[in-house]
Amino acid sequence: MSQVAIIMGSKSDFEIMSEAIEILKSFDINTEYDIVSAHRTPNKMVEYASNAEKKGIKVIIAGAGGAAHLPGMVASITSLPVIGVPIKSRNSIDGWDSILSILQMPGGVPVATVALNGSKNAGILAAQIIGSFDSKVADKVKAYKKDLEDYLNQIWESESISIPYKVEDKTFFYFNDGSFQQSKLMIQDCEACEPKVLIDPNEFSEDGTVSLGGTSISNDASLIAVSYTHLTLPT
Repeated sequence: MSQVAIIMGSKSDFEIMSEAIEILKSFDINTEYDIVSAHRTPNKMVEYASNAEKKGIKVIIAGAGGAAHLPGMVASITSLPVIGVPIKSRNSIDGWDSILSILQMPGGVPVATVALNGSKNAGILAAQIIGSFDSKVADKVKAYKKDLEDYLNQIWESESISIPYKVEDKTFFYFNDGSFQQSKLMIQDCEACEPKVLIDPNEFSEDGTVSLGGTSISNDASLIAVSYTHLTLPT
């Protein structure tokens, strides 16, 4: 028996919506999917939304583009939670038409709206909803999020990122707090979120380098590399 129903307005939406299907499969959550158009198959939409709860569905994910009425109309019919996925269609106004069509629901008829083309997050949110009453699913979601954390920590500890750096009066480096400094490179401890080292051009030695944590940084190099965990990148 399927617990999550994934519906979309047209076949062309499947490429986007398939990400929800795949992530839900990874959580061992049974899903079903179908083409249900609010405009071209309105009777099917009403029937589908009316019978979803009787079929054992716990969450509905609805994706649509353009004048994206499908998620809202389904939410108006069923008491099940509905997650809307705005899709940037071929005739879309940069996706804003579908985003606002799903996001701006009237009071009393909520639709949980994810990012444009964000069906993967819709799948994760559906899993979290089911996890609120199914401990096995909850454990899988927790493990997934722990894997995300471990993966990022591994990258931060093992990789470095190169950024352009030249000591020039008109060079600007933007920091997390939105401020900027001229001709300075700030190395930041992400855990403490406080500046740890601020390198001024005057601090370079005669050979044109400065030592930071055992790494020699040259002021005439087109690229430098420092640990990502200690770097505040320009935005």
